[in-house]
Amino acid sequence: MPHSDNSDLAKLELSQAVGLALNQWTHVEIMLTFILASAFDDAAEPLAPGYASYDELSVTQRMLYDMMDAIVGFDVRVDVVSAAISQADVPEQVRSIWHALQSRLKKAYKGRHQIAHFIISEIEQVDGSRLVRLVPFATATAKSNEKRLGVSDIETKRQRYLELAEALSWLGREIEINKGRVDGPSWQRTPLIDRIIAGLG
Repeated sequence: MPHSDNSDLAKLELSQAVGLALNQWTHVEIMLTFILASAFDDAAEPLAPGYASYDELSVTQRMLYDMMDAIVGFDVRVDVVSAAISQADVPEQVRSIWHALQSRLKKAYKGRHQIAHFIISEIEQVDGSRLVRLVPFATATAKSNEKRLGVSDIETKRQRYLELAEALSWLGREIEINKGRVDGPSWQRTPLIDRIIAGLG
């Protein structure tokens, strides 16, 4: 059966959803580096969260950013940040929130693999239409029980990545405030931070 315009449009929508989700994941990785630099660096100058201009970073910050860039495995990056936070002069609540966040980050990273290594598949329906889905970790043979993701599944992942990036940004600012590099007040807590704090009590 020839490909229809509808299935081509569905493939485009699926591809766009993947691109937006992976873009949001990059923000998670950027904020992870911000957390490391905030926890480790004792310079007086504040470190702005987000995508940093390399030329504006201090020598120590450049070293930390270069180190994180050299680490390929995300789990190792998380472990490096954990080690830094365990030794940093930060409030115990920051440590506890980080501990809760690190497990969520590692779990989300495993889910990110699904949309980084995939094939787009068309499944012919009884009525002759084609259902377009993303098949993670596809092999040369299709299996009836293989996982298939639609646009809404990928959007759910993007929202999860956004929530993680916002929580990391909030936590980094708390570290900056604690170190006296940024004047308060604290930013409003994100929904994820609220859930974590409620679980700590």
